[in-house]
Amino acid sequence: MTATANLAQALGGGVPPESSEVPVEHLDYEYINQCTNGKELERILKALRSGKEGRWPKLESRCEERLCEVFPKSKLLRVATTLLKPGALDEETRKNVDQDITDWLNNMNERDKSLKNSKNLTSTTLPDVRQTGSVDSNRLTNEQRGEEKPNPDRINSYDYRAWDRYNPDEECEKIDEEIKPKQKPVPKSVPKTTVNPEVLTDAAAKERASEMEKNKGNEAFKAGDFEESINYYANSIEIFPSTATYNNMGLAKIRLERYYKAIEDFDWVLDNEPDNVKALLRRADAHEKMGQMKEAHADLQRSVIVDENNKRAKQLLAEFSERNKKLLAKGGKRMKIVESSSERKRKKEVKLLRLESKRNFHPSQRLRAPQRSPAPGPTPHPHNLTLNR
Repeated sequence: MTATANLAQALGGGVPPESSEVPVEHLDYEYINQCTNGKELERILKALRSGKEGRWPKLESRCEERLCEVFPKSKLLRVATTLLKPGALDEETRKNVDQDITDWLNNMNERDKSLKNSKNLTSTTLPDVRQTGSVDSNRLTNEQRGEEKPNPDRINSYDYRAWDRYNPDEECEKIDEEIKPKQKPVPKSVPKTTVNPEVLTDAAAKERASEMEKNKGNEAFKAGDFEESINYYANSIEIFPSTATYNNMGLAKIRLERYYKAIEDFDWVLDNEPDNVKALLRRADAHEKMGQMKEAHADLQRSVIVDENNKRAKQLLAEFSERNKKLLAKGGKRMKIVESSSERKRKKEVKLLRLESKRNFHPSQRLRAPQRSPAPGPTPHPHNLTLNR
C-alpha cells in the first residue's frame, strides 16, 4: 500500500476513494464485522462481486448484510426489478384497479357537468369559455385592458429640444424625495409634569419620580428630539435635581447649539462633583464650539489629570492639540488649569455693575475732558475736572 492509502486507513477510511484496489487482508469476516465505514464496505462488496479474488458467496452475502446495517441507502443494495404489466397481475387485482379508474372518471365527469350548468357563470356578461362571442371594447377602461394611463410629463422620442433640457440629476432627486418615508411630526413642547414636588414628602419617592422623568428625557434624546428631552430633564430637576440629569440636559443643549446654557449646566455638575470627567469633556466641547480655546484646553487637561486611565479623554486632548497647534504654541508656555466658572461669574458681575451705573447716570453729571496741550505735562487730578453746564 502507498503512503496515501496508509494515511486514509489510519483515519478510518481504508483505501482512498479514487483507488479501487482492496487489500486481500480486508476480504475477511472479522474485518467486515468490525468495519464501520460504508464506503470501505462498498469497495469490498464491489471486489467480491467482480470475482478477481475468486467467488465467495457467503462472504459476499455477509458483506451485503453488514453494509445494510452501516449504510442502508447504498446504491449497491438496490435490486433491479421489471415493471409490472396488466397481464402480470392476477384477475382479482386487475378488476380492482379497473374499478378504481372507472370511479374516478365518473366523478370527474359529474363535476364537469355541474360546473357547466352553474347559474353563476351564465349570469355574467362575459362570453362562455371556448365559445364565440364579442365584447364591447369601448366599455373597458385602460386598467381593464391592461394599459397604463398616459403620463403628461413624458418626453416624446422625437422631441430633441426637450431632451436637451432634460436634467437626469434633478429627476433622480425627485425620486429620492418620493421614496423617503414621511417623518412623523415631533411635538414642539412637552406638558409640564403632573407630579407636584410639594406633595412628595419622602426623599425616595421624589428620587423615583425624578428618575422616571429623566428616563423619558433619555428616550427622547435617543429619538433625536432634543427639545423634548430638555423639557423632561427640567421636570426631573424640578422634582429632585441630580448631576446626571444636569449632565444629560447640557448635552442636549449642545446638540441644539445652546452652548452658553449648556456650560451653565456643566458648571452646576462640577460645583457638586469637581472630578466628573464626563462633565469636563462636554464642557470642553461647548467651549471649543464657542471659540474659547483656553477654557476648552484647560477642561481637557483636567479630565486627564482626574482620570489618567481614561482613553477617551486622552484621545480628545490629543485631537484638540493637533487641531490647535498654532494657538497652543503661540504663548510658548504651558497653560495653567484655571476654574473658568469663577472667571465667568466675575465678568458677569462686572457687566451688571456697568449696566447699573449707566441707569443711574444723569446727563448733567457727564464730565468734560480736559484739553490736551501740545507739550507733555502732568496728568490733571480728577478733582480739577469741571462739569458741563
